[in-house]
Amino acid sequence: MGSTLNMAKPNDFFAPSGAPKLSNMRNQNTIFFVEGVDDCWFLGSLLTQMNIDPDRNLIISVDGQDNFESDLRIFCKSSAYINGAIKSIALLRDADADFSAKLRRTQAIFSSLHWPQLTSGQIKITDKKFGLFIFPADNQSGDLETLCLRTVEDSVIGALSARTINEAQSINGHLDQLAKRQAQTFLALSSGKLCRGAGKGFSDGRFDSNHTALQPIKSFIVSMTS
Repeated sequence: MGSTLNMAKPNDFFAPSGAPKLSNMRNQNTIFFVEGVDDCWFLGSLLTQMNIDPDRNLIISVDGQDNFESDLRIFCKSSAYINGAIKSIALLRDADADFSAKLRRTQAIFSSLHWPQLTSGQIKITDKKFGLFIFPADNQSGDLETLCLRTVEDSVIGALSARTINEAQSINGHLDQLAKRQAQTFLALSSGKLCRGAGKGFSDGRFDSNHTALQPIKSFIVSMTS
């Protein structure tokens, strides 16, 4: 960290989407694996705000949660992983509807790679530092959108987006993926350039990046990068 890093932008931390996903590596020794590009925008924005060095930290999107295992297997065969250049590895993903089920599936992936068993928010050090964070936080079901919405739930537009979704359900019946629907509604109702993803919206300043709901993920980042 240092004052010269405040010129960094969120996408300075991104690896290119698609194979070969390690082609953007320079001297990074900490890798954050995430589900998709929207997660990259969210995490990159936090890393920028926290003055984390993009030359030492890289975010890699696996382009969908079903690709975590196959991409991590390829990663474990890379020279940077084998020769010890990479010191810290974190996996960040959504809990979705069932936190416990998602945790079990993630632990199965870790076990197959001979990585330590972790729960959400936990970090362990063996030959490398390993971390796991499951959104929104605190072993709860939900996703990145759930976390972002918590930062604006007391705002006028946040409350309006919640009422809009509730009214839509009263008209149409049950709707799936409520947090994703509400996040898109919130972004449509808020001022600024229209965007669909909560992560990109977070990067654009639509959500409250100083809200206490973000403390667990910020603490996790500090532990992973220190």
